Amino acid sequence: MLPIRSPAARTMPITYAIIWARCGFTNTIRCPASFELQYFLAGSYRRLDDTSQAKAEYRRAHQMKPRSAPVLLNLAFLELRQGNAREAQRYLELARQILPNDRAIGELLQAIATGQATRILAEFQKSTDPDSSPSPVP
Repeated sequence: MLPIRSPAARTMPITYAIIWARCGFTNTIRCPASFELQYFLAGSYRRLDDTSQAKAEYRRAHQMKPRSAPVLLNLAFLELRQGNAREAQRYLELARQILPNDRAIGELLQAIATGQATRILAEFQKSTDPDSSPSPVP
């Protein structure tokens, strides 16, 4: 059984994507590799807190589409979560080449350089936690 820790309505598509990939159905029906499926699968593992599998799937997505800033940013996020600031910085530098004017990337790189990455990461996780109460809409 998969380690699902969130409401069934939110995890059902995630569960199907993981089962699909784990069972190797894409090979069985000779379905070509899809960047979108790979990216979705990686995100599914990330939401299930399976960091090592999420990183592996994001790396496969990166091989398929090396200039995908969202893939690079997710890899940086996962590396920061594991305390790998140097590796996170490498992914952020690649993302910066794709999005040179993105202020958030610059701020994250600055936070890593000044040792503030842990604080920034904690704030980010708190703001994106699906179980936290929603922010008021202006």
